[in-house]
Amino acid sequence: GTRLPPTPVIVTGAAGKQRPLNTAFMGHQAHNNPQYRSIFSRGMVWGFAHVQLDGETAAVTLVATPNDGSGGTDVLARHSFVRRSGSMDG
Repeated sequence: GTRLPPTPVIVTGAAGKQRPLNTAFMGHQAHNNPQYRSIFSRGMVWGFAHVQLDGETAAVTLVATPNDGSGGTDVLARHSFVRRSGSMDG
């Protein structure tokens, strides 16, 4: 009965194998789950998500290694989420 914002879901798996985005599946999910909102999607990269928790905020940084073989890193996106339910006291 509460009106909380959607639960953030972070899915990353590029460290296992590079794959293209499955746009048909993404469209199916969006159609059947209108509350679903994708903040960032990218295929064919090696990368990971770094999550930092600080008080009431979770900051997510999405990092990838360029395909040029340099071994460097690129920050692809950053997003912050505020705790959905407020304080855990009580």
